[in-house]
Amino acid sequence: MASKGMGVLLLLGIFAVTVSQISAFPTPAEDDKAVVYNRRLTEERPIQEQIAEADDVKAAVESAGKWILLRQSINIVITYI
Repeated sequence: MASKGMGVLLLLGIFAVTVSQISAFPTPAEDDKAVVYNRRLTEERPIQEQIAEADDVKAAVESAGKWILLRQSINIVITYI
């Protein structure tokens, strides 16, 4: 009886070790865009380049904001018609 119980425990241990090594889903490869983005965050760049980039982002945000306001005002006008 003891040998049968030891055999079951041995098989259970082998099964547990085998299952713990298997991953259910493959690890995705690192995205090239993420690599470039992370590199841009870690590398030091000249202050003028950073200011120029910030100005570009600010201009894009402001133009998007103006577009949203225009669209909202058009929707208000259409609602009253």
